[in-house]
Amino acid sequence: MTDAEHSLHEAAAKIPADVRERLYTADKLSDQDRETIISIARKSLAGFQPKPEVKAEAKPDEKTDSNTESETKTKTEP
Repeated sequence: MTDAEHSLHEAAAKIPADVRERLYTADKLSDQDRETIISIARKSLAGFQPKPEVKAEAKPDEKTDSNTESETKTKTEP
């Protein structure tokens, strides 16, 4: 967690000066300002995100539904 926090501190230094100025002066941030800050933060934390699980594809059964039906009929018929 300390590494992620350190990465965010480094990323904060990459926020453009004009955006930082609006942060410090309490001027209203634009949507573009917010997007810039979020993008920088996401990039800095990307290496700390868990890797998505890769699910194995389900193997189809050897028997298809039609085979199962015909086997059931054969077994139940006299």
